[in-house]
Amino acid sequence: MIRGILIGLALFGLLIIGSCSLLGYGTMAVLDKAAEVAREERLNPDRQANAEVKEIVDRAFEETMGTEVSYDHKRDLSEATDEDYSDFGDPTTSIEDRSDSRGY
Repeated sequence: MIRGILIGLALFGLLIIGSCSLLGYGTMAVLDKAAEVAREERLNPDRQANAEVKEIVDRAFEETMGTEVSYDHKRDLSEATDEDYSDFGDPTTSIEDRSDSRGY
């Protein structure tokens, strides 16, 4: 009987150790994938250009309008939809597409 109890406790301990190790492995797999996605986004030239333009616009707006208005402006931009900017055409980083869309 004592042997059965000890075997049960050992199996229960293995269950806990196994589940914790699988949970840790899953966490590491998710973190590795998240780091890979962040690395790809950081190296994406379109993302870099958008981030630079957003930073320049925010800085210029804060300089001209002040920080209180800038907060309202950022809030309005975050609530904007694609339909609000439909008059500007599709965004592009291609020089040929830009010159064609502007009629130059």
